[in-house]
Amino acid sequence: MTSQINPNNVDATYPVAGQDNSTQGFRDNFGAIQTNFEYAYAEISDLQANAVVRNRDNDLGGNTTITGSVLRNTRETIYAIGTVSGNITVTYSRASYQTLTLDGSVVLAFAGFSVAAGQQTRIRLAFTITNPLHTVTFPASVSLNMSTVASVSGQTVSFQSAGTYIFELSTSDGGTTFSITDLTRNRNQFQGNTEHVISVNGVTEAGITMTVVNTGASAYGTITCDELVTSNLVWDANNATFSGNVEADWFIAQSGYIGNIRTPSQTYITDVGTLNSLSVSGNANVGNLTVTGITDMCGAYVHGVQVVGNAANGSSTQIWSNIGVVLIQPNTSISTYTVTMPNTPMHGQGIKIGFANTITTLNQTVIGGQTLKGGLTTANVSAGGEWIWDENSATWYKIG
Repeated sequence: MTSQINPNNVDATYPVAGQDNSTQGFRDNFGAIQTNFEYAYAEISDLQANAVVRNRDNDLGGNTTITGSVLRNTRETIYAIGTVSGNITVTYSRASYQTLTLDGSVVLAFAGFSVAAGQQTRIRLAFTITNPLHTVTFPASVSLNMSTVASVSGQTVSFQSAGTYIFELSTSDGGTTFSITDLTRNRNQFQGNTEHVISVNGVTEAGITMTVVNTGASAYGTITCDELVTSNLVWDANNATFSGNVEADWFIAQSGYIGNIRTPSQTYITDVGTLNSLSVSGNANVGNLTVTGITDMCGAYVHGVQVVGNAANGSSTQIWSNIGVVLIQPNTSISTYTVTMPNTPMHGQGIKIGFANTITTLNQTVIGGQTLKGGLTTANVSAGGEWIWDENSATWYKIG
């Protein structure tokens, strides 16, 4: 602002000493002096109302533009929101650096970020986390760069340990959309997929070294590469699939495996340890063979005994599918009893049924879909029967 005060309007040589002087000259000088005082008053009042003054708080009105400035040793006011939890509103006019200590998880809302078009503003929020179970949920307007924040799910940010975490948020559209930057956590902490450049200008890089650490010394995710070299690979999942060869000093299956194993001495071993089934096309030379289930002896009978001691009047027995002999042993003669043939028999399986006492009315039944030929209706002491299962007709045939 150029001052309107004009010192040249005052005649400093008037009045002239030793002679008569016109009163008009006095009036002209006094008038010029009064005009300059009026200018000075207006200009000083304007400065007092609008100038930036040292050692005093200065309110520039919100839309004052400062250009060409060089700043040194500047500071920002800190506003402590306090110890909080639940829904919290962050008001920008309080300070551009605000602190919060979490006493529980918080859900943030923003206020006071209205700025004129063509202007950008930012705020830094410092969260003191005392319990890693506490989370911070940012409003939906924080959308730019949100997915790159560590440990984020949607708008909610989690923390691995106690400490202070600082985030910078900026907006250039008056608070409609915010960008977020995580200022304190390590830049080597990632969430989501990462892409590594392995070739620059057609020259292959030396390789990638990846160190993965997670809670409980376990890491989760997928690593895809042409070659994986590791001294100790622990896979804690249901399945692992390899398209090529797997080389190891030992192959240890804690529960079991599916597929074939090849050894130098045998083309295939279809199973080892506890066998669910064993098929031998040639001779099988074994030592002692202990069988707890059923054994198909030369395609004939299947052996195994089921004993029903103290069979009660009016009760029933389901014959097991892995036996060949059933002994029903009532302590005395009884009037009624039910015997149901095996649920999942093998082709050619034979079932012999014997009784220790008389049963006046015997109900010999089958599972749905099966047919029984020659079922007994009564049972006498030491007099039973024998049946053979034919899988093709799904029928039990009485042969004795």
